[in-house]
Amino acid sequence: MGRIGRRLAAVIACTAVMLMTVAIPTFATGEPRVVTCNGIKATMVGTLGDDVINGTAGDDVIVTRAGNDTVNAGAGNDIVCGGPGDDYLRGEAGDDILYGEKGRDKIFGHDGNDTIYGGSGKDQMAGDDG
Repeated sequence: MGRIGRRLAAVIACTAVMLMTVAIPTFATGEPRVVTCNGIKATMVGTLGDDVINGTAGDDVIVTRAGNDTVNAGAGNDIVCGGPGDDYLRGEAGDDILYGEKGRDKIFGHDGNDTIYGGSGKDQMAGDDG
């Protein structure tokens, strides 16, 4: 094999090793990460951007994550955890628990016997009827 043939063989061998390294899939071990709100598994989870999340007529557990989010929890006894953005959280009907977390949040309980927690930041909170 001549000098050009040896160089070509070396390039092919290096390329094959690089392709094998890139093409081998990796799999996460264990269970997928479970998102929770105050220790309860979330039924609805926001993104890292600004979201509008509308809950259902049933009991929801909503986590907003990052961004300046708006949550209308809907009817039912809901639990809502705001993220580090400036969130607008509205409990609506039912006995809701609302957590503002970080940011300048606006948190409104609405109807029902609601529990509201602000968090760090200058939050505005109102319980409404209930």
